[in-house]
Amino acid sequence: MVPGTMTITYRLPRRKPRKRPTLPTVALRGPVPPRRPRCPPDRTARLLALAHHVDRLIESGELTDYADAARRFGLSRARITQVSNLLALSPKLQESLVLQQRTIAERRLRGVIEHVAWPDQENSFNGL
Repeated sequence: MVPGTMTITYRLPRRKPRKRPTLPTVALRGPVPPRRPRCPPDRTARLLALAHHVDRLIESGELTDYADAARRFGLSRARITQVSNLLALSPKLQESLVLQQRTIAERRLRGVIEHVAWPDQENSFNGL
């Protein structure tokens, strides 16, 4: 030991493991209620409307590019690109999204957008 120093050993008390409460099992009676969709019905429609709005602003010259749109709307450039890619959907699919005939998240539509031909998009969309 070095003169002027002191060593103290302290052992922390052990905790008892917590017991997790068990929930009683309940038998369901009647039909199970339908699950809520993960994506709100109007979210994809609103994103499609935003894509059209950004496109109109860029065409009119009010915005210079997607980076300018990202700054203006407070989104990242990547997110603006993802949203603007919805414009590549066929008009029939865009209409069904706006009229909320189908509720599909934008993320799941990215695979549909990869198809260039509109009939291929519609086949992929129907497969979702």
